[in-house]
Amino acid sequence: MGLYCDTCKIIPEAEIPDKANYFIAMKTLTAMVNAGDLELVYASCPLENIFDEKQQFRAQKYFHQVRCKNCGMIFGVFYNAKAGGQIKINSKVFDPDDYAFLDKGKEGEE
Repeated sequence: MGLYCDTCKIIPEAEIPDKANYFIAMKTLTAMVNAGDLELVYASCPLENIFDEKQQFRAQKYFHQVRCKNCGMIFGVFYNAKAGGQIKINSKVFDPDDYAFLDKGKEGEE
């Protein structure tokens, strides 16, 4: 594909069909963040809070984004504990302010 650098070429764009594959993906990305290869740029929860001490999910849905510190590629990882998820390249870092519906009802709604 030619988009990946030597650092992030091990991150596949892929479907994540089940908990076991999500666990492996997140352990790999967490190790890469801890090693300084990736930067965590968005997290619906801290990486260490995805699973409890019994390796059970703490929530149903998760979204994390990491950026390769070598080439700047941004990867998004979405996972729904009931339906699976995916890893894919994202064009930019998620910003909740980009979604106007989040502000409805906060300011003088008519």
